[in-house]
Amino acid sequence: FGRRISILPIRSGEDPVPIGDCGLISIHRSDPGLMLGYSNIAKKRDECFRGNWFVSSDLGIMDKDGFVSYCGRVDDVITAGGFRVSPIEIEAFFMKLPEIENMVVTEIEIKKKVKIIVAFYIAKNKLRKSFLNKYAMSGLAKFKRPKFYIQCDSFPTNRNGKISRRKMVLAKDCFDEKP
Repeated sequence: FGRRISILPIRSGEDPVPIGDCGLISIHRSDPGLMLGYSNIAKKRDECFRGNWFVSSDLGIMDKDGFVSYCGRVDDVITAGGFRVSPIEIEAFFMKLPEIENMVVTEIEIKKKVKIIVAFYIAKNKLRKSFLNKYAMSGLAKFKRPKFYIQCDSFPTNRNGKISRRKMVLAKDCFDEKP
């Protein structure tokens, strides 16, 4: 408590986004625990401040009580139909289903400049697309709903052992059919 935090628009502006909307987690410049900036990197230092706000690269949603939910990093954001979407938000929504063991959401370019949201998932049993679509309609805005669901046995990882969203599109063994 005692911290001034705001959720600012992703592109620009010092006015907070509406409650419940995703934006950049920002900390007021007066916060005693805030770093002063980046040493010897004036450009980076200038980019991280918007007026009186230090703007992080972390995405969040603030609820009406002032609690912030983490939604990922801005460089993980995918674009769907012109909207910026956090894949972590979609994954968290689907992970509430007991049938889903793990999920990775990413975008796949299906033709030049046309990308769709694809959900790769691990489950003990094959799940019907109609079941997953119905669940998505129960709580995700239309532009956040995956257009395709692909069941996998495992997910590709990077050298640190973390799941690699970028490698998901190369996981050809996951595809039963083409998106």
